[in-house]
Amino acid sequence: MNKAGPTPSPERLRPPDLVPCEQRSVEFGVPKRTLKRYTSRYRESGLSAFIKPAARRVGHRLTPERLVAAQALLDGGMDVAKVSEQTGILVTTVRKAIQAGRLRDQKKSVCSGLHRSGLNQE
Repeated sequence: MNKAGPTPSPERLRPPDLVPCEQRSVEFGVPKRTLKRYTSRYRESGLSAFIKPAARRVGHRLTPERLVAAQALLDGGMDVAKVSEQTGILVTTVRKAIQAGRLRDQKKSVCSGLHRSGLNQE
């Protein structure tokens, strides 16, 4: 004979201030699994688990050797598309490297900007 009596329902075991994940999921409009994952993350690491920035990815296409080769081609007067073709680096990657200051495009100058804008017309 069981002396402990009937097993209490899960609601009776839960402290009164806690609300089931299913109910919170509906209230917040977040999938139940996501809510459980976030709760677990909060319990393990606290609030800092949600605030710290994501780790930066390290690029592997623009190696120091490729930077030197690309800069040499740019210094030789080659345009970005040709540099991309010669080095095997995507055009967008070369442009981003120029914008970030890792490469210098020798052809770009103030005068070329004036020509494009129409301010250099006589």
